[in-house]
Parts: sequence; structure tokens; C-alpha cells
Amino acid sequence: SSPPHPRIPDVQWQLIKACWDPDPVVRPDMVEVASQLEAALANLDRQQAALQSNELLTADTHSASRQQQQQQQQQQQQTPRGRRNSGGGGGGSPQHKMSDEKSEAGRGGGAARSRSEPTCQCIIS
Repeated sequence: SSPPHPRIPDVQWQLIKACWDPDPVVRPDMVEVASQLEAALANLDRQQAALQSNELLTADTHSASRQQQQQQQQQQQQTPRGRRNSGGGGGGSPQHKMSDEKSEAGRGGGAARSRSEPTCQCIIS
């Protein structure tokens, strides 16, 4: 008895061996051969359908994941990063430039007193 062929499933290999049996009584008739081949074909169809279904599911999952990543990136690009009172920054976020402006308090009728008030001159690039 020779070892099964690596690309032929065991069930089909057994059918091949039975068809070539030296004893004609042991050999299957054509009805049995057709029945076994139809069963093998139906099994192959089920395996292919399951594989295609799995591939479609995997493709849909990857597509949804990619779409979600793109939406998150778009949201991150559209959402301001928050306002900072430092002069630095960049990349589209507001840059705050702080300056001290002198204002006169108590105009008209009293001693003029000056005080420093920090103001923000936002530059949005």
C-alpha cells in the first residue's frame, strides 16, 4: 500500500485505491463512485463558501477599522488642541502672545494711575 498523495484528501485516496483493487468484487460500482465524488464536491463547495464568507468578513472588518482611523484623524485635526498661554506652539493651534499694556485708571477727575494688565493677542495660523 502506497502512502496517500499529499494533495489528495484521505477519503478520495481510499476511493482511488478501491477502484484499482485487484479483486473486482471489492471495487466500488459507478453509483458508489458518483455518490462519493458528489459528497466530496459538496464538501468542497461548503469549504469555499465558508472561506469566502470569512474573507468578506475580514475585508469588512479591515475597511471599518480603516474608516474609523480616518474619522479619528479628521476629528483630531478639526478639534483645537487647547489654548496655552505660552508664546510657542504651531501646527495650526493658536499661538498666544502676551503683552503688558498700560492703561490709565480713573480718567478725568483724579490722579492718573497706570497699571499693567496682561492681554492676549491670539494669532491663529
